[in-house]
Amino acid sequence: MDELVRRLKNKEEEGLSALMQLYGDYFFRVALLLLKDRYEAEEVVQDVFVTAYEKIDTLLDANKLKSWMTSITINLCRRRLRKWSFRHIFLRKRDEEDIDAVDFTSAEDVVLQIEGDQELVNHLQALDYQYREVLTLYYYSSYSVSEVSELLNMKENTVKSNLFRGRKLLKERLERERYER
Repeated sequence: MDELVRRLKNKEEEGLSALMQLYGDYFFRVALLLLKDRYEAEEVVQDVFVTAYEKIDTLLDANKLKSWMTSITINLCRRRLRKWSFRHIFLRKRDEEDIDAVDFTSAEDVVLQIEGDQELVNHLQALDYQYREVLTLYYYSSYSVSEVSELLNMKENTVKSNLFRGRKLLKERLERERYER
């Protein structure tokens, strides 16, 4: 990791390419789960790598590269969600042609098939952002409560509460759907 960060600090494009190969799918998965929109997630991931490349000198510990970039991802996702245009104008309506055009061998397909449970992903994406965010970081990104707390600049008890409430809401949604079948 030190070598990769050194290459990035020297502004070597090969270092950026290696970074994209290493973490591209991971950051896409996180952004897709948070934003619920493939195109927005792709744009966020591009912005993540540009921001990381431009601000690599602010990274103090090379071993924290992934968590530093995860923080960038989260902040960019939050910024997108706060934009009025995202909430009111830019929400895409998918038509059948668009859905048919999706390449289901892509990283998105892998994300949607996490542990083979499309239903779970759909219900996760239906939750409020605050719950979706902590659940994604805790379960899909495998961060600990303290790491999630640090990444989100939030108290550990708040993270635990959001995890508890998020799990409860997710469980209720899953049970309600199974009951309705």
